Amino acid sequence: MLKAEDLALTLLLTVCTLQAQGTTSGALIKTAWQPLATLSKKLAKVPPTSSHLLEQLASKLQQLQLHQAKSDVYVAAAADNVTASQWYPIKFALAGQINTLTTRIRTEASKAVHGAAAAEFVRGGITEFFSVATGAYATASQGCIATSTTASSGAETAVGSIGSLGPDAPDVSALKATTSDGHDNLDFYDADGLKALTTQTGIADSSLTDDAKCNLFKAGVGGVQEDNKIATTINFALVFLGRHPTEGTATARDCTKQANLGQAVDTNPLLHYKTLHTALIALAPTKTLTIPKFDATQLADLKSDANFSKAVKTHFLGIKQHK
Repeated sequence: MLKAEDLALTLLLTVCTLQAQGTTSGALIKTAWQPLATLSKKLAKVPPTSSHLLEQLASKLQQLQLHQAKSDVYVAAAADNVTASQWYPIKFALAGQINTLTTRIRTEASKAVHGAAAAEFVRGGITEFFSVATGAYATASQGCIATSTTASSGAETAVGSIGSLGPDAPDVSALKATTSDGHDNLDFYDADGLKALTTQTGIADSSLTDDAKCNLFKAGVGGVQEDNKIATTINFALVFLGRHPTEGTATARDCTKQANLGQAVDTNPLLHYKTLHTALIALAPTKTLTIPKFDATQLADLKSDANFSKAVKTHFLGIKQHK
């Protein structure tokens, strides 16, 4: 038979364990929702960055076309074969650069559209999640999103608006597609996946506060369903956060690795994040936008241009070039 002090210790340990796990009707702690909020801020930069890329490429094309027009005028004004011959390699190089860049712009325009669309789609899903979760609120002790970081925390940190999440809040602003908001670098992904977008728990009792009267994430009786627990995992934020029917069971998701992102098929739970990663890699494979540096007024740029070298060898030196 347990002694009184042993019984008291057992009860104390039980209470502490329950507190550490949170409760089925608790509010979601910051540790669980912050990866999504951080991603939304990064995604808000994708559309203006896509516009920035196209603007830079268009500006470069305009510069090349201007140099081409000036060279045409100069050669025409000179009206002699010597000048025309001297300028031939330069004009040949310019024509090649313009053709290459024109082709690239068509390709990059498609990539920019896909990148911006994928980013805004995912950001929209994140926005919807936070809008609903913060809207399911009555008081600081009765809500579904909390600013506390541990499951053992009290229920007095629930918030009723996205703005109340403070500097950690997601970016839910309207689309910013002006080039002035663009960036040369997108630093939140690599060849493997989306950096830091991972959760070991999803929405489980270990990611909820003490009782906050929240039924939004409650999988058992009296929660999302009144008379029975949910039949299968219910997903939030485009499946990044899952709530298992057994409320203490974690639902891990990992978007940081290709193997976990899965294939681009409709049955893939993380399809939208897979699509996003694919679009970002196509837009900027090394996370840095690359703009052609060629300048026809610089001898070093001309000498390094394959078309210029080819024209010099064939036109002046009579060396036949193989295609």
